[in-house]
Amino acid sequence: MDTLAGRSIRWELTRLGWAASDLAARRKSHPAKLKLAARLRTETTLTLKAIARLVHPGTSKSANLRLHAWLAKPAASAPTPGPPQ
Repeated sequence: MDTLAGRSIRWELTRLGWAASDLAARRKSHPAKLKLAARLRTETTLTLKAIARLVHPGTSKSANLRLHAWLAKPAASAPTPGPPQ
């Protein structure tokens, strides 16, 4: 699979030190899996069914709920602006 989705998945698996079988073995709501699914959803034209087959975040219906919740929550690592000093 030499598509953008395939390259993204391979890069993320390498970064995490996971094998492809780890995607199926990890829990459906694992933050790394949701981050990868969100990236695929925003950067590619893959359907939710295709993302669910590749990343294993559950069925396409449950993946849709998890993905929308993941994308809607504010980024925890984003710095919050403080008062000027």
